[in-house]
Amino acid sequence: MQRNLTRLFSCLLSILLCVSIIFPSVLAVNSSTDSKYDFSDVDDINIYDTYEKETPEAGTTFVPVKKLNRYDPDDSNAFSSSRYGAFLRNANEIQSYEIPNAPYSSVLGLNILTIYADPEVDFTLTDYFGNPVANSQGTYDSEKVAYYNQTTDSGHNVYFIELVPAEVKSQWQMLRFSTTSVTVQPHYSFWFGNPLMENGTVSGNLFTVKATSPNQTSPWVTVKGPTNVPKRSWVLHVTVNRITSSGDSNIKYSNAKLVLTLPNGDRPVFEWLDMPPMVYDCHINNVMASPVTGNYKFRIEGLYSWSTPSKLGGSYSFTGRMVVEYVYAFGA
Repeated sequence: MQRNLTRLFSCLLSILLCVSIIFPSVLAVNSSTDSKYDFSDVDDINIYDTYEKETPEAGTTFVPVKKLNRYDPDDSNAFSSSRYGAFLRNANEIQSYEIPNAPYSSVLGLNILTIYADPEVDFTLTDYFGNPVANSQGTYDSEKVAYYNQTTDSGHNVYFIELVPAEVKSQWQMLRFSTTSVTVQPHYSFWFGNPLMENGTVSGNLFTVKATSPNQTSPWVTVKGPTNVPKRSWVLHVTVNRITSSGDSNIKYSNAKLVLTLPNGDRPVFEWLDMPPMVYDCHINNVMASPVTGNYKFRIEGLYSWSTPSKLGGSYSFTGRMVVEYVYAFGA
């Protein structure tokens, strides 16, 4: 009888051990969403241990952030190489990163901190002197944070924080991640530099440009840009579709072109009127980028050869509609 009880007890222990191995009490979160910003199915549970770290003589070991996120219009996956992220493996762990919040110059913003995290992830950001800057509870210092916004995406918290640049000698700020959860091992990713960019398209207003002979150009026509776009949107392409035109025979000997001025004053390369649709490629980088909202200006140029019957009192008009392709800051 005693021997049978001993065997039964041993069997029960073996079963419990197997169950604890197969179903651990703390589970790593793998959201398995379609979001391109969720890297929980890519990162190893111990990826934080693989980062290069520094330890000051009296202080916390941290990961120095050396990769700035820079928007590349020609590489839609460039953001993945400037990412930092990891799993928080227990409620006692604090993972620290040092961010270089220097006075960068960029029309897109190079002092943007974007965090994409499971709901169980907490974070704090402190300045060079250890003073609070911002945290995951929505508290921030308005003298050190120009803009703070929190949204959700596919079950994750998204934090968009535009930092006020610090002086070069005190640019280093400490970002710490932690969790109070004892049942899951949540995951986070973050980027520092340019915002993460998403693409959008919006139709603009109709406009008509009219030229009269013997003028070689038409007057400028101002077209109000679209307003139903996200915050922090920049023009990527402008396409002008021809709706109608009149007096085409009057300018058949001219090399007429439609010239565009963007809201920020930039002028993309002109497009020929006789080759619709006209697509204007616009520059988006840290030096130049035009906001989507604002006034667009069009005029016709290159009317050097009006046809003989129209040289006195002839005219030409073009009516078109513009479509704006743009990028906008994710999470803003």
